[in-house]
Amino acid sequence: MQAATFVRILFGLGAQRPQEYLVESTNALKARRKLSVDDDCVDHVLSQTVARVRGTGGVWEACAGRFCNYLVSGTRSVEMRATWLVTTRLPETALVIRALLGGEAPIEYLTHGAVHVSTAADKAAIVVDSVDSIRFDMKQWIDGRLAHHCDTRFFLFPAEREGAPCGCPTSIAELKARALADRGPRPDIRIRFRLAAAPELGDFEYRTSGWTLLTDGKSDLHTLLSRLMENDGPTACSLGIELVEYTTRLGRGVAFPRVRLAAVGASGPASGV
Repeated sequence: MQAATFVRILFGLGAQRPQEYLVESTNALKARRKLSVDDDCVDHVLSQTVARVRGTGGVWEACAGRFCNYLVSGTRSVEMRATWLVTTRLPETALVIRALLGGEAPIEYLTHGAVHVSTAADKAAIVVDSVDSIRFDMKQWIDGRLAHHCDTRFFLFPAEREGAPCGCPTSIAELKARALADRGPRPDIRIRFRLAAAPELGDFEYRTSGWTLLTDGKSDLHTLLSRLMENDGPTACSLGIELVEYTTRLGRGVAFPRVRLAAVGASGPASGV
């Protein structure tokens, strides 16, 4: 694995250890409107199931489908899910997904040209091929335009500012605080993978603008990237949804689903994956 694959970003996380993340180098981006949670699901899980997006490893080819842990209803409200929702443009792929992960019969959305599979699975065995299968950068949308796009150290867009210092904080805690106050960018994390039980279906994608994969010690990107570099090839992983429960200061019980992604070993004949 060539070290040039990575751009080093130092995050003040935990014990202040350096973190290496793969970041996108993009010269041009499509202008689009500001995305809320439900817009993101509509735009990227339904409308653009098959998309060509540019990543560090070159052009990302059209994917077989997308995994999502929330659903947008007709009233534009967001329903968080405890099991995976898979969207694809191929009815045959949808049938295989249902056979592997259970759930309801596939539903076709003619207006989007996509097929929904509400699975019964909260965990999927997957294979991530290499560090080039992971893309990470930071984006902030204001009034329908991309106002800030960086790798936490340098601007990636617009072209005239590419490579200039972006001025973002050096710790994830500060980055998150600024984003929550609408004063800074949020993560844009995309992970490509194949299903361990049906690799012939092609690449699927999980995308998130959340912070869990940057802050959760059980499934952070740094750990996954380290394992991918150690294996220097396809790595078996688990992509799951875990229900997190806690009690507020007012005594009210709250539960929400959180995505966990963890490497479980090398993929190949020796590992049985």
